[in-house]
Amino acid sequence: MPVYNGEKYIREAVDSLLAQTFTDLELIISDNASTDGTEAICREYAARDTRIRYIRQRENRGVVANFQFVLAKAIGEYFMWAAADDVWDIIYIETLLSISSAYQCVAYCSLQAIDANGKKIMHPANNQKFEFTGSRFARRLKYYIQPNFMGKSGSIYGIFPVCRLRKIDFQTIEHDDGEDICIYVLLEHTEIRHVGSGFFYKRLHNDCHGGFAMQEMGNPDIFERLLFFARRILLDSKLFRYIRRSSAIESVFLLAAYPITVAYNLAYTVFFKIRSILTP
Repeated sequence: MPVYNGEKYIREAVDSLLAQTFTDLELIISDNASTDGTEAICREYAARDTRIRYIRQRENRGVVANFQFVLAKAIGEYFMWAAADDVWDIIYIETLLSISSAYQCVAYCSLQAIDANGKKIMHPANNQKFEFTGSRFARRLKYYIQPNFMGKSGSIYGIFPVCRLRKIDFQTIEHDDGEDICIYVLLEHTEIRHVGSGFFYKRLHNDCHGGFAMQEMGNPDIFERLLFFARRILLDSKLFRYIRRSSAIESVFLLAAYPITVAYNLAYTVFFKIRSILTP
C-alpha cells in the first residue's frame, strides 16, 4: 500500500484488507512523507497487527517510485498493490489467489465505483469483465482496443505472481504513462484472467486521478464540450506510447486498430452519457 496523505480513507482500506478470509498475508505500507495524520494511523495499526510493516519515507519519492518500493520489499510469492482509499470484498484475496496460482497469471475481478462516502455510483467500469488471454499478440491488441475509461487499468490492483511482475523493467515506465501502459507491458509476460466472484470497490473523489477520474467541466458552452470530448477520445488511446513498447508487427496492427479505438471510445462515451441522463 503506497500512500501519501491518506488519513481520510486509510482506516477503511486497512480494515478491509485485515478482514480478508485469506489471512496469511503481509501488508507493507510505504508512507511517502505524508504531512497529515497518516503516520499516526499506520503506526497504530502496525502496533496492533504483526502482519503490517510500516515504512515512512524521508522525502516524497513520487508515485511511481513508491509503487516500485513496496514491490521491492515484498517477500511473498504473490503480490497485489492496494490504494489507500479503496475497499475490497472479504473474499477478494482468497478468490483471486486461487486463479493467479492455478494459471500463473494476473487475476482480477469485477469493479464497482464508489464515491467519497462509500456510496455506489455509476461509472463505465462497473461490472466490466476484464480478461485478456490467448497469445501475447492477441491479448495485447485486445487490451489496447478497449477504452481506458472503461476501467482496464484497474487490473493493476489484481493479484500477480511476483515472478511475472518482476520481469517488467520499471525504469522504462514514465510517470505520465499511467497504469494502462504498465499493464500493456506486463501482458507481454502473462495473461489477465477474470474472477467472477467478489468486488473491488474503487473510490472516486476530488483527489483521485488516472483512467478512472471523470473530471467535471463546470458549465462550458457546447464548443468547449466538443473540444473536450474530441481531445479525450483522440488522445486517450496513447497510440505512440503503446507503439514504443511494441514490436514492428504489433505496431502495424495498433495503427490499423486506431480508428476502431476512436470509434469505440466515441460510441461508448455517447452511450454512457445517454444512460446517465436516463437513469435516476
